[in-house]
Amino acid sequence: MAKDSKGKFSKCFKFSQRIQVDDIASHLSNFIAESLKDEISLKETKEFVYYVSTEILNNVCDHSNASGLAQAKFDKDDFMICVSDCGVGIPSRIFSRFPEIKKSKDAILKSLERGVSVSENRIYGGERNRGYGFFITSGFLKYFEDMELLIVSDDGVIFANHQETRALSLDTCFKGVFVCIKSSFMGIDKQNYEVSSIVRDIIGFEDEDSLIF
Repeated sequence: MAKDSKGKFSKCFKFSQRIQVDDIASHLSNFIAESLKDEISLKETKEFVYYVSTEILNNVCDHSNASGLAQAKFDKDDFMICVSDCGVGIPSRIFSRFPEIKKSKDAILKSLERGVSVSENRIYGGERNRGYGFFITSGFLKYFEDMELLIVSDDGVIFANHQETRALSLDTCFKGVFVCIKSSFMGIDKQNYEVSSIVRDIIGFEDEDSLIF
């Protein structure tokens, strides 16, 4: 475990297959939970970190055609989960399915929509759950006011929080996808929730029986 004046960093995990996802997500959630002493906060934070880590890691395995890297960080008040790959990127996948979309930033925005997926894999074992990864992850923003989501792919950047979603274009190009989620322990602690309940609310009641947690 590396440590500096700005916080502590977890081991950097390299992965390429779904069989690795559960173990890595568990390591990241346990690492972040090390800074918590309250048992309720500990359970809720681990559940949240495990879920969003699983979603992002699975996206890499399903879409990138490349290996990925994952790392977590925490300091006194905040934690971050970062996942990156050097694969095909979001825009190329979206452009092929939605030819009317021309800009990388718009392609990333499209990937946040419900049911948008170009993966040939069946997420959660069912066709109905394809395209829910980024949709659910971004959906958490309305429940946690201090949560922030950053996605970079090609020359597109999306920054989103509880109040706004900004789409920007870069002067340079990042081949692959970089995703970072930041939140505070306080933000999770004050939210009376179960992750499975929030996910069902985001997806909608009509689809809740198809979800597997």
